[in-house]
Amino acid sequence: MLRQFIASVRTRARNSNRDAHAVWLPARDLRTAWFVKGLAMLVAACTVSPVDLIPDIIPVIGLPDNLVFAPSGIMLVVRFLPEAVMR
Repeated sequence: MLRQFIASVRTRARNSNRDAHAVWLPARDLRTAWFVKGLAMLVAACTVSPVDLIPDIIPVIGLPDNLVFAPSGIMLVVRFLPEAVMR
């Protein structure tokens, strides 16, 4: 059970750059609202940026912020994108 969870987390971490790119492209579409564009650009930049919001050196919250922020931000952006843009 624990091994499956760790494997799932590793897979999501590896796919974060791909997901950030998938959010970046619709953000440039003219049919997307300005606030969604801003949120998408922020999520994409924070996902691929080597600088963390919370440094990994800080115990307990340093590493999990990457595992929580990127997927949550991507899901939020996808939820706000118009259906035509997502297709």
